[in-house]
Amino acid sequence: MKKIFVLFMILIFVLPAESTAIDEIKVKKLRCEYLKNPLGIDIGNPHLSWIIESKQPKKKQTAYQILAASSKEKLKENKGDLWDSGKVESNKSIHIKYSGNELIHRQQVFWKVRIWDETNSASSWSEIAQWEMGLLASDWLGKWVGMPEEKQQIGRERNPAPYFRKDFVLSKSVKSARIYISGLGYYELSINGMKIGDHVLSPNHTNYDKRQSQDLKESRVKNMATRVLYESFDVTAFLNSGNNAIGVCLGNGWYFQNDRNEDEPLSYDTPRFIAQMEIELIEGSKEIIISDTSWKTAYGPILHNGLYNGEIYDARRENPGWNESGFDDSNWSRAQIVRAPEGKLMAQMSPPDRIIKTIKPVSITIPEKGVYRYDMGQLISGWVRLKLSGARGDTIKLKFIEEFGFTFGQTDTYILKGDSLETWEPRFTWHAFRYVDVLNAPMTLTIESLEGRIVNTDVDSAGTFSCSNPLFNDIYTHFQWTQLGNMHGGVPSDCPHRERRGYTGDGQIAAQAAIYSFDMASFYTKWLDDIKDAQNSKTGYVPNTAPYQSGGGGTAWGSAYIIIPWHMYQYYGDVQVLAEHYSGMKKWLNFLEHLRDENGILIEKNLGEWVPPYPTEVPPSLVSTAYYFHDLNLLTKIAKVLDKQKDAAIFEELAKATQIAFHRKYFDHTTNNYSIGRQGANVFALGFGLVPAKHQKQVFANLVENIEVRTKGHFDTGMLGTPLLLDVLTENGRTDLAYTVMNRRDFPSFGYNISRGATTIWETWGGSESHSHPMFGSVCQWFFQGLAGINPDPDSPGFKHIILKPKPVGSLKFVKATYNSMHGNIESHWQTKNGDFIFETRIPANTTASVYIPATGRNKVTVTGGDASFVGIKNNLAHFEISAGRYSFFSKNVSDLIKNPMLSAPVISPGDKVILAPNPEIVNITSEIEDAEIRFTLDGSEPDLNSQVFKQPFELDKSAIISARVYKKGYKPGPIKSARIIFIDPEVNGIDFSYFEGTWKKVPDFDLLSPTKSGIVYEIDLQQVNPKSDKFALIFTGKLEISKPGDYTFYLNSNDGSNVFIDNKLVVDNDGLHGSRERSGMIKLTQGMHAIKITYFQAGGGMHLQLSFSSPEIEKQEIPALMFFKSN
Repeated sequence: MKKIFVLFMILIFVLPAESTAIDEIKVKKLRCEYLKNPLGIDIGNPHLSWIIESKQPKKKQTAYQILAASSKEKLKENKGDLWDSGKVESNKSIHIKYSGNELIHRQQVFWKVRIWDETNSASSWSEIAQWEMGLLASDWLGKWVGMPEEKQQIGRERNPAPYFRKDFVLSKSVKSARIYISGLGYYELSINGMKIGDHVLSPNHTNYDKRQSQDLKESRVKNMATRVLYESFDVTAFLNSGNNAIGVCLGNGWYFQNDRNEDEPLSYDTPRFIAQMEIELIEGSKEIIISDTSWKTAYGPILHNGLYNGEIYDARRENPGWNESGFDDSNWSRAQIVRAPEGKLMAQMSPPDRIIKTIKPVSITIPEKGVYRYDMGQLISGWVRLKLSGARGDTIKLKFIEEFGFTFGQTDTYILKGDSLETWEPRFTWHAFRYVDVLNAPMTLTIESLEGRIVNTDVDSAGTFSCSNPLFNDIYTHFQWTQLGNMHGGVPSDCPHRERRGYTGDGQIAAQAAIYSFDMASFYTKWLDDIKDAQNSKTGYVPNTAPYQSGGGGTAWGSAYIIIPWHMYQYYGDVQVLAEHYSGMKKWLNFLEHLRDENGILIEKNLGEWVPPYPTEVPPSLVSTAYYFHDLNLLTKIAKVLDKQKDAAIFEELAKATQIAFHRKYFDHTTNNYSIGRQGANVFALGFGLVPAKHQKQVFANLVENIEVRTKGHFDTGMLGTPLLLDVLTENGRTDLAYTVMNRRDFPSFGYNISRGATTIWETWGGSESHSHPMFGSVCQWFFQGLAGINPDPDSPGFKHIILKPKPVGSLKFVKATYNSMHGNIESHWQTKNGDFIFETRIPANTTASVYIPATGRNKVTVTGGDASFVGIKNNLAHFEISAGRYSFFSKNVSDLIKNPMLSAPVISPGDKVILAPNPEIVNITSEIEDAEIRFTLDGSEPDLNSQVFKQPFELDKSAIISARVYKKGYKPGPIKSARIIFIDPEVNGIDFSYFEGTWKKVPDFDLLSPTKSGIVYEIDLQQVNPKSDKFALIFTGKLEISKPGDYTFYLNSNDGSNVFIDNKLVVDNDGLHGSRERSGMIKLTQGMHAIKITYFQAGGGMHLQLSFSSPEIEKQEIPALMFFKSN
């Protein structure tokens, strides 16, 4: 007995106690195909993931066990009747393939996990998670139904929303019920009067079907695949024993898009839906309700719904109770079985759109009689909910304004039914807007009469970022608003109003910033399937938009099909997505291979770089060849991951040949630049690894010189080169210069647009196009990777091993960032204090990290919070290896290692401005630099240390050119900023304009038209004209005073067409339909007055008009208001 007692005591103290481990380790966040408890999936062997949480350091998984059962009861008894993995020796906790019994349709699977740690202690079991299988193609009994043929919608007319209903009786109470449904373009489902689910704008957008026209604008787009997504809902709680009713309302969405002439060929067919509800009654019998001709249908109050032009809703035509049992539908028609879309029905496994938030306007004003203008305080994507009362038939029009007057045709119309208080919001459209104009209101409106409804694809937040520079915090916040506002239907759009299309180039360039900010895993998984569908299956061509909706682009656009899968692997550790799309990626490279000339250069006939701050000069073929090389490098890596070594060798050889061809074609040995050496020419070469080692140092030096001297610390890159520039600078030890270009407040910069009222990321540096474009938000990846230093390890993807490499910069006091990875939350927080660097980090259980911090020696670094293994110091970076836990690194005396950025230009307020004499103007000059001194002049001369010091705002009453510069001890003087304050005489200065509304494809003959309005402006500025429509034309007439005779060049930049006439001679012809484009012309002018006429038309979408001039003695500039005089 004594021996037994002793043995018992030994077992207690020696064997690992599971009760203790329960407190130390928890298995959480169980996911199936990235989704939480998905209902209705169609992957027979889904991939499972989880994270491990522990308050103890160094915790890691050494083994796991998964149990999967057909019921919760069995799982609670630890019976895995579907799968018991047993104890699997592995540290892998993501993308574990289900390897149990074959799953059948409608199969419910309940599962849980436990793990063993480094001491072989088992954790407690996780909470129970589940997934449920959807329907196979053979399971569908429902039919695709729509309106009777004679009542179907007609393209380019009002397109109403059809309503469908069906009564049915259940003899017993319901044990369980599922409904599987798809409605094209959009649907809203209800049972017994209650809306099912909180999804809106469903299902997610795909390439559903054959197009209305097979004659698509782009001849390379053909041989596309199709698919249609269906959704699954548990509707058990919505059904009754006895009488029931089901209702479906259909929107046009992308399936029947006929708002605009340009969209008609892209349309598919009239609205239709398919549904199947499977019901198990309490006693075990089953009922199936399907879509067929037993349903009744009619039109209702939604007289029109379109993606671009909004909804028209007539509340007088409502049918109360239409979706409840007992409704009299005797006047409704029978639904008709219609053609099934060609697309295969597949389960929607990506997040839906939802109403994310409801916000109140920040103000209400009355800009003109009969118009109430609501300011939401922020450019949002979604719609508004209206609350008002009025007489029956009163018609209210809502006009949605982006920021500075552009509506892009976004309107809604509501016709009152005459109730005491009516509340309404649209169903099947969305808008992007900051301001809402309410016209023809029958009552006095208040700020409570309208509220904003923010709508987007419902992705979870993944990261946070903040720092001591408020501008960077604003840029990041603006990107978050922009990215979310451009996610609808599982598609990342370029803009949420004008085009709304899934441009692949825009999507790939902003992808890393999006991944750090949001959980994009299932979203991008779906979008990659869209790209796969859009690809020409024979030639390999990848269109510029997916799902295909036309639109321009180039090689960098189609390259999304390689870049996005690589990001999925790097950030989420997803090998399956590489395997799924490998064949398509190879086809894309094969397509590009056939675009090369005899010298190995990819000949780009479309876009290379897009929207740099000045007209594009960098050759498109340089950009596209660089991207071809980048694609080859990535596919080499992908082939190696997939163990396709022969393919990898082929791609590697092609990459080497392309590098040689690129260098031979574009490298200038006399200047050590590639091509023009500007607008990213050197950036693409350096960033993609095209520069031979012996030239890298000098090419990078030229890049630095271009920024420091030529651009004075500003970006000169467009969409593609901008994030790459930050990477190149940071990787080559010039984070200070990356900080400099990001920190600018004058054109071209993010700060410049923010100072002009931006609340989102704009498409162009000057703000002439869309004001909600995520592409330039790509820079936010630098906040996480560069400043905060959170990076995935290419050799251990999914943040299994983490690279933590924070980059301090002078002027930046602290950075805080977090990223919720597949393995858990990663934290990075650094600050500088009294010349010391303090870095605090936390990495999740079951991960490791390499930490690099600035240091002058090992003895200068103190580590607390855990054991950190010191590896060595290289390039003044101390390298440590750490395991899971929280750590603090203290590095003394690092001031000499941290470079100061260039000083930014001061901000002069107002900027360039025309003022009507004799009213004076108050001038203020500011700088965000602490302890900075601002010196200025009023005659346009360069300020220096002898110039006047700005101390407080001052009054100005005559024309001046204010030039200012920032000085600070220890820094080089900042760049000079100038502003023209021009006082004009309103009696003689100005230029007449006449404004016309209509639709044209070129500048119209104004002699045949009557103007909508006329007036006088003092500059060629569309905002001063204040267009009321998105489709209009203008003519400006007046006199131009020339002070010195000579040759003058006039530059006209416009979107759409425009012309300049001087003395009745056409000087610049920039006519026709086009985006922002500059044309120029030269004319010899004498001293004195000359008649000037500017004509312009806008056909919808982005609008822009800018007139500049130059001469041998005058640098290119906009024509000053003092030079314009009235005709009379």
